Amino acid sequence: MMEGMKKKLFVSPGTILRFLISDDDKTDTLIMCKSSEVDLVTDGYSIYEALGSIKQYDKFQLNKLTKLLEVVEIIPRKKESQVLTHERVDVLRNEALAKKGD
Repeated sequence: MMEGMKKKLFVSPGTILRFLISDDDKTDTLIMCKSSEVDLVTDGYSIYEALGSIKQYDKFQLNKLTKLLEVVEIIPRKKESQVLTHERVDVLRNEALAKKGD
């Protein structure tokens, strides 16, 4: 790898949702402690899906959204966006809230 070139890591909607509504050390560290070796990227649609999947009873942390927007580069989406469905919300919430066996 050339000097000055960082690896780019795409942050999925499920990971964004996990970061915003839970206390997951691995995800929090990834985003809160910006790495000097990896650039985090996502697209606006992924943020839309994550925010649209937050339920009223979730422990949503606005300061985490602010940090996400500060640290993660938002790139254009290459394909057309779709309406967020209840089924997609269920998939994202299951992904975000699943217990990880690290």
